[in-house]
Amino acid sequence: MLVIAWIALVLLGLVAMVITLHLIVSGINTFTSALPVPTPRGAITQIIDALDLPEHGLFVEPGCGDGRILRAIVDLRPELLTVGIENNPVSLGVARIRLRGRAKLVQGNLLHASFAKADRVFMYLSPRMMARLENKLERELSKGARLVSQQFPL
Repeated sequence: MLVIAWIALVLLGLVAMVITLHLIVSGINTFTSALPVPTPRGAITQIIDALDLPEHGLFVEPGCGDGRILRAIVDLRPELLTVGIENNPVSLGVARIRLRGRAKLVQGNLLHASFAKADRVFMYLSPRMMARLENKLERELSKGARLVSQQFPL
């Protein structure tokens, strides 16, 4: 019994080391912008209605998390180019599994993304990140582009 406890402790230590190394290598900000908070399933229909999705064009979701909004949009508008941007590798992995190649997924910093060609944008981001993106979105979004935000205003 003591051997099993010792092995469990060693494994726990290894996991902690791997997480620490990941944070150092990928940059501490990987997980600091906000904890992942998925969009409630009941809100997805309202979000899609508010987006008024075109048949063709470009939909971008900065902070796409686990990809549930992207999945709903791909199912509804398969001809619409959909792009999700996420900095959390765990959430992005879940999105990749959920979407199975049906949307372009990018791991990266939202502040470095381009919104110039986006026709529709959906964001469910922290108030701090929304404030940081506001001027960028005003500069880059084309006339007629539609941005829908859940919960936090710009």
